[in-house]
Amino acid sequence: MTFGATPLSRAVCCGWQRVWQFRPGIVGGCRPILLSGYLSSESWNVEHETKVTSWGITSEILVASAR
Repeated sequence: MTFGATPLSRAVCCGWQRVWQFRPGIVGGCRPILLSGYLSSESWNVEHETKVTSWGITSEILVASAR
């Protein structure tokens, strides 16, 4: 799960983050993140990155190879 790409998905993401802040167990401890923020550019080469939204929830697809 990542941050919303459409108005609806941004609203869902905002609500999800609020629930996670106060009761993370309700959402299984899951929260929106940006995968690219976890890869160092010295170690990884991002080959493909896109976002897919379904039912208001946005997922980030990231394909990377080691340098």
